[in-house]
Amino acid sequence: MRQLINSDTQTSVIERDTLYLKPSVILGFDPRNQVNPDWGIRYESDGSLRDIPTNIFKSCFYVRDINATVKVTYHVANATNFITYSPLNESLILQFDVNMTAIPGGERVYTYNVFRYIPNPSRREERQALETPSGVYCLNRTSEKPVPANIPDRISTNAEAYLPAFNKSVFSSHNLYDTEWQFSRFEAWYPDRSGGFEWIHRTEMNDFGVGLSYHYNHYNRQCRVNDINVNTSLATPTDGDPTLLQMGDPQHLFLLDDITYQYTGEKRCRDRVWCDVWIGENRYPNNTVEHREWYWAIRVNNNPLAQSLPMKFIAKRYISGNLNFTFETSK
Repeated sequence: MRQLINSDTQTSVIERDTLYLKPSVILGFDPRNQVNPDWGIRYESDGSLRDIPTNIFKSCFYVRDINATVKVTYHVANATNFITYSPLNESLILQFDVNMTAIPGGERVYTYNVFRYIPNPSRREERQALETPSGVYCLNRTSEKPVPANIPDRISTNAEAYLPAFNKSVFSSHNLYDTEWQFSRFEAWYPDRSGGFEWIHRTEMNDFGVGLSYHYNHYNRQCRVNDINVNTSLATPTDGDPTLLQMGDPQHLFLLDDITYQYTGEKRCRDRVWCDVWIGENRYPNNTVEHREWYWAIRVNNNPLAQSLPMKFIAKRYISGNLNFTFETSK
């Protein structure tokens, strides 16, 4: 949840009213992530940690937002005696030993073991450090990037969806949307829910130009024709007359226009594929929450794409905090 930082906010610790400092504070930044003028460091001696030759440094400084005095011992790999993956003569931090005294709060002693240290992170690595974990929706978050809007008028997609509530089946589809000609075609293959060996194959075509919807069952070769109505997923009312229906624009087809999405950063969405990720939630009566996640590819093999592509969509429904429905599709 987004919270306003004020004079009483404790931002130097991992959790309020604790004495567990964030690593950034131990490395010389203040509670507002600026250089801490009260921080200093001194070489103490050489040492060894887990059979790695080290240089030992010590620091003592004051942290204002929690009124604490901090003593830290830094164990740093000896750059001349230990070969690392870093550039020549660049050390790696291995461990922090922290001793804190606060009024009130008492004393706290603990150790940070550093499993990965990146001295000069790239812009992408810096952004990832500020991103929320996958699947997490934060109330009142300010979205820094709008959902994709430059979607072509003609779209063809192939997708597979995993449906746990549908006998844990895989649902395959081929879809064609043409908003210029007001036409859509949706083909689906899925297992027989009764346990039969034959796969069900259905085709749905919606011709918004004449207002008709065609449904064809390939298994029994039956066709049904209906008027397009408000229950048709692609239909939207025209401006000024809700009784007249039209085909929704591309954002409507991708469920991007009926929920407020938050941009949550870049995530690896497939091997060698990086995606921009948006998460949205709608809340309804009876403690029902609809949750959606969209993953749009922006880079493949570290090469930027000329236009982002939809890669994965996740939909979930929670009732009173319990997962009631889940749907995941990959393009």
